[in-house]
Amino acid sequence: MLQSICQPCGDTFGAQAAAYFGIQSAPELASLSASHRSEVAVAHVRSGPQHEGRKRVVPAAEAFVVAMHLEASLHHELWRGDKPLLRQGYARDAVLIVDLEDEVSVHVGAPLDCLLFHVPRMALDDYADECNARPIHRLACAAGHTDPTLAHLARALLPSLALPAQCQPRFVDTVLLAVLAHLAHTYGGLTVRAEARRGALSDAQEHRAKEYLAAASAQPVSLDEVAQACGLSRGHFAKAFKEKAGVTPHRWLQRYRVDRAKALMAEQEEMSLAQVAVEAGFADQSHLTRVFGRFVGIPPGTWRRERRS
Repeated sequence: MLQSICQPCGDTFGAQAAAYFGIQSAPELASLSASHRSEVAVAHVRSGPQHEGRKRVVPAAEAFVVAMHLEASLHHELWRGDKPLLRQGYARDAVLIVDLEDEVSVHVGAPLDCLLFHVPRMALDDYADECNARPIHRLACAAGHTDPTLAHLARALLPSLALPAQCQPRFVDTVLLAVLAHLAHTYGGLTVRAEARRGALSDAQEHRAKEYLAAASAQPVSLDEVAQACGLSRGHFAKAFKEKAGVTPHRWLQRYRVDRAKALMAEQEEMSLAQVAVEAGFADQSHLTRVFGRFVGIPPGTWRRERRS
């Protein structure tokens, strides 16, 4: 579980990124683990021709920096000491993962528009432990590899990065957890132990799954994404969730949306049913009416009138 921090404070990763690239600011979001042992952060870095050139050395740290290029960039270099490790350009949606185990520096050779994710090794260890999986020792990714999934997750954070003081913490938690899960499984080779694949979800997995479903309740959610966040395959997750929760993930989400609609109708009597439907995560008012009637036995309008009387 992650707990988000939606406003910049102190010497944060965003402030460090801005100072490193010589730009005015780098908006940042961050999530703390439930144990507060580690923090996954993301910063939006945009630089122009005036910011090109060799940058100072980045001190070694027990962490990775993952760069997701939102736009193509013609030329950049990665150095370790006096030796260049990489000299290349990056396409739109291309990824570069840098292990900070040793000191590195970069030469910015073209305008840059990217999201930088700071992922401590401890965050990966915590995630692997919660999945009852083996520890992750490295993130292996060919420089410049195009990753549509990570690109989609990165762009989902842009509105929150544009207005960090107004972001929705649960949404930020969900997306950064999905980023962590994607990195662990896709580039970290996360392997779930055989005993973790059998039977119902653990308490931690059930909590994570419900938190993920609830946070994404106002938008389409992929069962594959929820399963990945729990470190399970889609098929096993669906079966294990039903065994643990007593209902399928889809059924649980429908109930959650109905309860959310009830709360909205009770708390905001001036809100129209069409607005309630959208806020609660339904496609439209007719969708709300169908699902609400299935669970409650009466239409939402009737439920609201009866409650008022």
